[in-house]
Amino acid sequence: IYGDDIFDATEIDVSSIRMQGLKVKKLRWRDFELAFFWDFDRDGYKDLIVWLKDSHDWEDTDSGFATLTGELKTGESFTGSDKICIRQGRRW
Repeated sequence: IYGDDIFDATEIDVSSIRMQGLKVKKLRWRDFELAFFWDFDRDGYKDLIVWLKDSHDWEDTDSGFATLTGELKTGESFTGSDKICIRQGRRW
C-alpha cells in the first residue's frame, strides 16, 4: 500500500486489512502480522508491504482486479483496487 503526501501508510491498522476476503498472514508461533513499512517506490514516504494468508477464502471476481479494504488507527476506513498477478511464494 503506497504512502504519499496525502495518505500516510504508517497510520494503517494492519490487522484490519482484507484483500478479496484474505487477511494478513501471521507467524505461526507468534501473534505477529507479516507486514512492514518501507519506502518501496523511493518517493520519501513509507509504504506498507504485507503477506496475505493463503486460504480458500479468496473471493474471485474473474476481473483481473482485486479490492483491498482496511482501517486507519483512527477507525476511518479506506478501499483501493488495482490489477493483480498472483504468485506462489515461500511458506512461512
